[in-house]
Amino acid sequence: MQIETVGKYQLHLIAHEVGDTRWDPFLAVMRFDEDAQDFVCAMEKRHVGHPCASYEEAIEVARQAGNRFIASGKPVGTAAA
Repeated sequence: MQIETVGKYQLHLIAHEVGDTRWDPFLAVMRFDEDAQDFVCAMEKRHVGHPCASYEEAIEVARQAGNRFIASGKPVGTAAA
């Protein structure tokens, strides 16, 4: 898992190993709340793509989904299985 801060958001980029050679990308997003002076959940962990060939590729897919979430302000749809 990697955590990246983009403005007032934290992207939790997650890759789960599937079998021996594939990685599924997941994303959770936290938003800094001024009143609480802490990060609060903006989007719970969800599957954001198809299995990837490497950990790095899955993290990149999650990063792209996180940036789309920040740009749109809307939750990322769950990928079809």
